[in-house]
Amino acid sequence: MNFSLKSVGKVSLQCLNIIWKLGLGAIGVAAIFFIVFLLKELHRGEMANGKPLSDYVTEYEKDGYVSIYNQRDKVFTLERLDWVSHGLEDSNIAVYSKNLKRGFFDYNTGKPLTKPIYDKAWNFYEGIGAVEENGYISFLNTDFKPAFSQKFKVVRASDDWPEAIRFRNGQCLLALTPDSIGVIDRLGNWILEPEYQMISELSADSCRIVKRNGFAGVVNYKGSILIEPIYDAIRLPNQGVANVAKDGYQKQITYNGTILRDFVFDDVRDFENPSSDLFTLFEINGKMGVMKSKNCEVIIPAIYDDIQLLSGNRFKAMLPSDECMSSTPESRSSSWVILDVHNNILPGK
Repeated sequence: MNFSLKSVGKVSLQCLNIIWKLGLGAIGVAAIFFIVFLLKELHRGEMANGKPLSDYVTEYEKDGYVSIYNQRDKVFTLERLDWVSHGLEDSNIAVYSKNLKRGFFDYNTGKPLTKPIYDKAWNFYEGIGAVEENGYISFLNTDFKPAFSQKFKVVRASDDWPEAIRFRNGQCLLALTPDSIGVIDRLGNWILEPEYQMISELSADSCRIVKRNGFAGVVNYKGSILIEPIYDAIRLPNQGVANVAKDGYQKQITYNGTILRDFVFDDVRDFENPSSDLFTLFEINGKMGVMKSKNCEVIIPAIYDDIQLLSGNRFKAMLPSDECMSSTPESRSSSWVILDVHNNILPGK
């Protein structure tokens, strides 16, 4: 009898031990499933806050870094990035930055196309992308081979300049310095030599406004000068037509120099406090002038930053900011003069 009780007790202990182990195992398995569930929920929550880049690619930020996730393949294709661009036009190539170096990735898959080896890189336009290495700009085809052999030395005014280097209509604005801007073609040849301080994008009739030595002109698509750069400012309101401003006056001409209107203005407004039926304010290139309301005769050219009407047909005019600059920025202030109807400066303030 004693032998039988001991045997039964031993079997019971073994059963309890097995049950205990099975219970611990079940708890462990449940804990693993719970942790996996929490991680999935955490991941799902993080991805819910992401920015979709394309149909299957999402960008999200964590701990100050950016990662790219391919939802179709369920993998991170790029991680711990400084930033990514969001792609442009019909190109599937976009730029990413890692450790302050640039590379390219596929916008539709999120997969890297190059390692981050460039000092700077810009999105592709018209099948060509610009990169910078060791102070030289070069251009790549979509296979990341050179589009042409020329490289261009650039001198930066700041780390943010220039904002974009891109081809449009087969041409690319390229600034070697902030004051040395030109235009190249798809072979890397200069259409406009880098001797301008400003070059606009192409107009509707494929012309550009350029500025050289402080004066504006117009060139055509091939780089030929249509209007010599002798004006303070130029606008192109219609095809083949330019509004050219000089010394506070503005006229409208054709590209071959035919005068269409000998006086045009950008805007007009009435004087307030006091109002006037005799005089009207007009604006040209951001500067103010005065003309007679009856016949639009200019009595004060548009060379002032602001003009106020005083009694006795006198005007209070603010001098252009570049004419009233002091030696230190802290001491700069607006300077006003009193004018008569003939633009003569009168004594007094």
